[in-house]
Amino acid sequence: MIKGYSLVLAVLLAAATPAFAQQPPQAPPGPQAAQGVPWSSLSGEQQKLLGKFSGNWNTLPPERQQALARGSDRWLGMSSEQRGQAQHRFQQWHSLPSEQRSALRDRWQRFQSLPPDQQAVSSPAYLQDIGDESAVKIGAQYKFGFGLTVNAIAEYLKRDIPAALKFQNERQRFGTWLALTQAFNEKNSVSAGWAHAGKTPGDPGGEHNYNPTNTDNHADMFALAYKYKVDKQLTWYLDSALTMNHGNAHYDLGAGGRGIAYDCHDASHSTTIDYSGAGPTTWGGCRLIGFSTGVDYRF
Repeated sequence: MIKGYSLVLAVLLAAATPAFAQQPPQAPPGPQAAQGVPWSSLSGEQQKLLGKFSGNWNTLPPERQQALARGSDRWLGMSSEQRGQAQHRFQQWHSLPSEQRSALRDRWQRFQSLPPDQQAVSSPAYLQDIGDESAVKIGAQYKFGFGLTVNAIAEYLKRDIPAALKFQNERQRFGTWLALTQAFNEKNSVSAGWAHAGKTPGDPGGEHNYNPTNTDNHADMFALAYKYKVDKQLTWYLDSALTMNHGNAHYDLGAGGRGIAYDCHDASHSTTIDYSGAGPTTWGGCRLIGFSTGVDYRF
């Protein structure tokens, strides 16, 4: 019981920070001395939740009184599901190495020091996460005499960032692409492709249902297409693709070509997953499948 109560108090303090906020952080006021929160100004439910501090409340620093008051108010406004998710997020935070927590705190402090207009367009969780990127790619194609064409590509993407930020580096990876196209005659052909995105050094979390115990976030995509050449200029096609995300991977489907890109979204607007609620929630480890048909006319 004591362990559970201590965890609730810890989450209350965390809930007073923007990481657990249900709304975007407000612009900080100008410099002024922190004002204490009288114990009598707390509601009965807040006093019951913070009963451990009732005897020494007046000796607490004003900043801590404010944090506990805000945290308890937000906690009481949460549903049981939101409370469970908040506790889970706190445990994830507590499981991070101390240098990663220190880096995140430092970036949040730098965010707070920005003018309000810059805060409005900055993301506190990823502030100052800017690094040089480079890539190398090699490809080959071979066409056999019986109508089979083989295409292969290998690439490596690299992102140079400070060591303290590597835990959220999801852009650095090794990738491959293999495609086979069999032409049966001048009009009909079938193609099959496989794309593989290798494991990345890290994952930012916060924007999806991040699982810190799962470090394998590779993904595979399988595609199949049929083309019928009506004449020299007009071709009809029918294709399908399946993206299989593993672990925390959340690659989308369709972003590289025409049409609509489908990310790992659902219809919810959960603030407990991405802390914004501004759009559909992203889920790691999901599988997406899509179909497309149309005509290609070349002038």
